[in-house]
Amino acid sequence: MKKITFYGEEKYMYITSNLFIIPTIYGYYNNYKILSSLNFLSTLITSKFWKTGNNDIYRKIDLIYQPINASIFFIYGNMNSNMNNILISGNLLFFNGLYYYRKSYLEYHKFNRFWYINHLIFHLSMIGANLLTYKSLSISL
Repeated sequence: MKKITFYGEEKYMYITSNLFIIPTIYGYYNNYKILSSLNFLSTLITSKFWKTGNNDIYRKIDLIYQPINASIFFIYGNMNSNMNNILISGNLLFFNGLYYYRKSYLEYHKFNRFWYINHLIFHLSMIGANLLTYKSLSISL
């Protein structure tokens, strides 16, 4: 199976993919069972894909599931947060993540060896946005 990476960058992606377990656990222990289940599935899917970085069915599943999951968190957080500072911070992280996803995509297609750094920032931004979604729900009135 052909890898989508150039120089073994999948090992870094695998690490940040597994960090999605942090908002999963946070959500679970704050009784957001459905959202944390979505997060857990996200963690499993992206981790499975980045473990190898192969252009296979797991990549296709990742490319389909992750935008759906991100959209659910974005919409749910924006509809249910009563804390503007957390809402704005979460949205900034979310849009920062989208920016770096797009940047990683463009750099990847230019065969830039360091495209993956943008993708790592994307992962970390989305992890932060997930955590702020839970946080904003925890203190909603």
